Amino acid sequence: YDGCIVMTPTIYNIFDLRGLPVATGSLEGKDLRTVFAAGGILPTEGRWLILIDELADIPLHEQSGFYQLFLERRVGDYKLPEGCDVIGATNDETHGACANPLSSAIKTRVSVCKVKPDV
Repeated sequence: YDGCIVMTPTIYNIFDLRGLPVATGSLEGKDLRTVFAAGGILPTEGRWLILIDELADIPLHEQSGFYQLFLERRVGDYKLPEGCDVIGATNDETHGACANPLSSAIKTRVSVCKVKPDV
């Protein structure tokens, strides 16, 4: 990998990933279209490991943007370069660490590896 990008949903939200909406086209002809000006967080080239940390901190209504990154390797019009991988880390709901329930779209489409500390 060229590096690792760590994203924490309590710091970044879906607009940081998707970018801000921008109207394009003609106002006179009413042929307006909304596109998103891509944010500068995600890579445009190279092989990167993208870690979505504290995945369960994402409010349920914003999870769709993040699982689009996991499942489709894109967010809106932005597509991850070939060779990039997306992984997530989170606490379980039972840990009492501000964990929201994960949507079934995420839970049914990812591999879960539970890690138990052993000192």
